[in-house]
Amino acid sequence: MSTTFVYTVLINDKVQLPCDIQPPTMDDQIVLVLWYKDDELAPILTLDVRKIHGRPAHLSIDPVAASDEGDYRCRVDFRKARTINTVISLKVIIPPQVPKITDQDGNYLTGLVGPYNEGDELTLTCLTKGGKPRPSLIWWRDYAIIDDSFEFDDRDVTTNELVIQRLSRHHLLAILMCQAINSNLTSTITTSSSSSSSSTTAISSSSSSSSSSTATATSTIQTSNSITLDLNLKPIEIRITQLTPILVAGNDALFECNTFGSRPMPIIYWLFDGNRYDTRIHDPPQMELKLGAPSLSLDSIQEGIDIYFDCHIDSNPLPTTPITWLFNGEPLQPEP
Repeated sequence: MSTTFVYTVLINDKVQLPCDIQPPTMDDQIVLVLWYKDDELAPILTLDVRKIHGRPAHLSIDPVAASDEGDYRCRVDFRKARTINTVISLKVIIPPQVPKITDQDGNYLTGLVGPYNEGDELTLTCLTKGGKPRPSLIWWRDYAIIDDSFEFDDRDVTTNELVIQRLSRHHLLAILMCQAINSNLTSTITTSSSSSSSSTTAISSSSSSSSSSTATATSTIQTSNSITLDLNLKPIEIRITQLTPILVAGNDALFECNTFGSRPMPIIYWLFDGNRYDTRIHDPPQMELKLGAPSLSLDSIQEGIDIYFDCHIDSNPLPTTPITWLFNGEPLQPEP
């Protein structure tokens, strides 16, 4: 008479493997409880039945190692009834390594990457190593799957190559996540018995002549890595506005050029008769000296009063050197 279970557990976690030690009849008693692993002839654990008070016996493993995977058999001998064997197949799940993301040149990427140019093609490769069972490797963008194709190689490496043929504005600051998932982690527990009466305390109870029960628990083991795309964007629109209402030959005319939607700020220049005029060409600063107080005038200045001067500078860009004050050609030094 035997009972079979399948347990799935994550590596480094802990697990308790149950054993049915309930005597088939009330007037029977347990004689011996032995635990075996795989095909080993010698038991790995022997329980003193005097320390068991009618409760299910458990084999505890903490923490679980990869080498703990295998088939465990709990043998229970009674004084009158036949021996009961509980067989547990323990499956150990090993998560894959954290995925790594590389560009087409093999450079590892993390965090904010780029900037890439709008309209360019972008090739990203995600790879992870290990994992038992072998993982699925999936590309996500903002919680939506965009590529679930992946492949394995003989080095236990899983890869998924993502190709964006043409970067567009909607890719700006898009979060691309590569996720490695151990699939098929459904743990199915099956109990079967051919005795006239059976009771499995840890899993199920049945009174039929032949019984089976199945309990299913699903767990998903996943690791992920993500990047955020930075892009250089082209202007959406270029607009030229004539600021001088009427154009008159020989007079100055003012035009304004505006661009919209570019990232970063663009360099604007003008073309006229095949010549380029860069808007960053600097004109000499235009300066004007004024009295700092509106109530003062040059006619009202008297000896002994304080006078304030303001220096107004019209310059694009602003001066990069300190402003110097001169009096009769000699530099003025600020008072301490």
